[in-house]
Amino acid sequence: MVLTRWILLSLSLIVLGASSASMAQSECWSGAEKNGDLCYPKCKAGYTGNGPVCWQNCPPGYADDGATCRKNTHIISANNSSCPWYDKCGLALAKGCSICPAGFANDGCTCRKDVHIVGKDSYGRGAGYFKRSVYRDAFRMGIDDHRRIWLPRATSLTAGERTYLLRYFPVRLVNGMRVFEMSGMTGAFNFNASATTYGKDFITIKKGKRSLRLLKHEMVHACQYEHSGGPDDFAREYADQFVDNGYSYDAIPFEMQAYAYQRMADDATPAIGQFLGYCYQANPLVIPAGSKPK
Repeated sequence: MVLTRWILLSLSLIVLGASSASMAQSECWSGAEKNGDLCYPKCKAGYTGNGPVCWQNCPPGYADDGATCRKNTHIISANNSSCPWYDKCGLALAKGCSICPAGFANDGCTCRKDVHIVGKDSYGRGAGYFKRSVYRDAFRMGIDDHRRIWLPRATSLTAGERTYLLRYFPVRLVNGMRVFEMSGMTGAFNFNASATTYGKDFITIKKGKRSLRLLKHEMVHACQYEHSGGPDDFAREYADQFVDNGYSYDAIPFEMQAYAYQRMADDATPAIGQFLGYCYQANPLVIPAGSKPK
């Protein structure tokens, strides 16, 4: 699991400070639309979104007044050709001589359709999500702050942990990994997360949750950090995966890889390079012959 509750607190502080460079890509996932400073699921056909509510579109010829649709009063001249000269509007002695089209009220000299107001159907579409640029900045800031605050207090893996992890992960990552045990919640999207990774060399673990299987999961994230190019690039890619998969933590490919690898029985687990297509035992820039990195 990556990221922490700190990110939830920081999102509101940077929502208006999105960098212009990140605006080139759509700020919302493909099934959403930007409305104000947030992203909302697109409304179904025949509805238009306004913040967290989808409102039914007005019929043709009606003005949109928000929660209602309005067709203004419509007045036209009546057909008075059959009326006598002394009662041209058919209001006195020649009542009924004035003719109006169907649907109009007959006022004698004129025909009238009264104002018509109808209520619009609506439904909610959720409170909305922050834009892509906000998540990118928040994730990056969260990583930077946790490394600055907690990494100096972290310690190396134990001898037993190193022995176990070296069965699957490169020596360079296992020997360089440091761990800090902390109290409280470590996850922003999975509040029960037991650990969070903040770079290829740093993992925080909730006190009492430290285990070989959990470290196996987090080391997959360490490989992802290395392959992405570093914390900044990882934060950007992780944020994009979160947004592009409908803001679902469970659908983030980085997390799906880590959980899939964690669930494998130890004796049936391949080396991480074989599983990911990168993070080989050799220099990370040298890909073994016959292998194709993702």
